[in-house]
Amino acid sequence: MFPHLKADCFFKNYFLHINTMNYEIFIDLINEKTGLTFAESRVRILRDGIDSRRKTLGMTSVEDYFVLLNDSTNEMEELTTLLTINETYFFREPKHLQVFTETIIPILLRVKPTDEPINILSVGCATGEEPFSIAIKLHKKYGGAVMDRFRITAVDIDAKAIERAEKGVFRKNSFRSSHEESTDDFIWTYFKEFEPGKYKLDDFILKQIRFKQYNVLDNEGINRLFEADVIFFRNVSIYFDKETRKKALTALKKILKPWGFLILGASETNSNDIGLFELTEIDGVFVFKNSGSLEEYNGVSSVFQGLTGKVLEQVELISDSTDHDLPEEKIVDKALQREASLFFEAPLYTGTNKDSPDEEEISETELYEKAHFFFSVKRYNKALEAVDILIKKESDSIRGYILKAAILINTGKLDSAKEACERALEIDMWNFNATLYLGIAARHKDDETEALRHFKRAIYIDPSSWIAHYYMAESYMSTGELNKALREYTLVKRLIQRRESVASKEALFLFSFSNEQIIEMCKAKINQLSNAAQAVNA
Repeated sequence: MFPHLKADCFFKNYFLHINTMNYEIFIDLINEKTGLTFAESRVRILRDGIDSRRKTLGMTSVEDYFVLLNDSTNEMEELTTLLTINETYFFREPKHLQVFTETIIPILLRVKPTDEPINILSVGCATGEEPFSIAIKLHKKYGGAVMDRFRITAVDIDAKAIERAEKGVFRKNSFRSSHEESTDDFIWTYFKEFEPGKYKLDDFILKQIRFKQYNVLDNEGINRLFEADVIFFRNVSIYFDKETRKKALTALKKILKPWGFLILGASETNSNDIGLFELTEIDGVFVFKNSGSLEEYNGVSSVFQGLTGKVLEQVELISDSTDHDLPEEKIVDKALQREASLFFEAPLYTGTNKDSPDEEEISETELYEKAHFFFSVKRYNKALEAVDILIKKESDSIRGYILKAAILINTGKLDSAKEACERALEIDMWNFNATLYLGIAARHKDDETEALRHFKRAIYIDPSSWIAHYYMAESYMSTGELNKALREYTLVKRLIQRRESVASKEALFLFSFSNEQIIEMCKAKINQLSNAAQAVNA
């Protein structure tokens, strides 16, 4: 609108009346350059920002400052820093982050090849609280050594905010969320107080984020960003008018993959539902989905295995965190703190230290409980250490081999898990868990034929096991045997409704969903398969 505006007599006269004109000429210029808009209630923020910059620069003339602002990209950035309120803190709108880690990421982990990173973009990242919250949630859920599966990029128009974010230093105000993760225990886990009231983020989390200065309305710059699987665009569009929101969403659509997800702030969802994306509800949270579908990516043309029910990552392939692992004493869950301290203070003695109790003094039950506990809080190295001592003391401990197999599956050591299961079957050839785990290990090695063989045998051992039926349904889905998959999902629903099967009795920590959630997922799969069958018959 003002490509080469200079301070001529006309504009000098114009600025004599600028107070009565409500700074429209500044509003137009800033909107053109940055996309920011100023409702009447925010004009005072604009006026105060302009006055502050003029005083800093030693300029008395408003019109001279306007000319500088029009001609200088650096000055526009300085003013933008004052005008955009970096109102951000850790774990803001936690339901979004929960849906992201518990539902969206498992879907993407399931369908994307392991050699392709999951690309996550935080737009309007301010001083970094949002992208760091994302990285921390992923680290807590999936472990340190698999963080390379995720590529997180954070962008903001404010260069100074980016500089602050890259330092990873925060004050207590950044932890003001009422969410449980914004507690002293959380801060102590991921931060170090290096000065009174100042907290430095753990370097491992800090290095997970690539920060860039970027204007979402920069059509040329958009092409320099990678294609994203998930875009967080929360609490940014509040600064935009309707037309600017459309421009921003159109720009983001260019870099969001066809099956990708766009997450906006709860208060912004309705105003951004303009037909560019599909509005989808996941566990009570509304997110936008791009126009494509995951089956296009995954090569599954028959049915969509995604959003209407959570894709079950029944066995979380959480590594043993050899690349980076927070110390055992840094467990966030308050409910486990007291119990954990008892275990962490008592090493697992092996009899090699003359000052330590002989391992014979430790009962098999105590060893199993320790291993069981460490497994429940995802301390897999400690759990494996305890269970190996247990097996050494009691070579025919079926529960020891079963627990060891569960640990090894969760750390991705599938061949070793298979060996543990086979040893358990040597002791008891009809052991349900050992048979089930062999099938799970085979599935994770993409050997569906072998997996089905074990699941069928597990069902022969216990026909009422909904877990075995569910895994078999999933395998049938993968092999394209949709009628058989439909039959198995139907059986799962009926078995749970009749309460003939209890998950915790059959498998160790493999499911994080309630029976009601499993039923809803099965209903969704049944509907999808039934609709697909009707479409074929039609």
